Amino acid sequence: MHDINKITIISDTHGIIDQKIVPYLKKTDMIIHAGDIMDTKIINQLNSYCDNVVLVAGNNDGGPCFMEIQIDNNNWEIQPYCIK
Repeated sequence: MHDINKITIISDTHGIIDQKIVPYLKKTDMIIHAGDIMDTKIINQLNSYCDNVVLVAGNNDGGPCFMEIQIDNNNWEIQPYCIK
């Protein structure tokens, strides 16, 4: 892993990444998405812009349950996680 000098934090994309921010996403060392992803295509898009992507599920990512997003070697899986 290379040094991380620039981190870009986004949230609330609600299934759409505004094309105006894509140049910034491509020039960063890490992207943190802080919730409300709402569409798995966003995960693929972010991974195409940057090698280091951290995702946090938001309150709209799974209704009454949260979505747990696991990334391993650029393969991702979303699992529902309900607090009982």
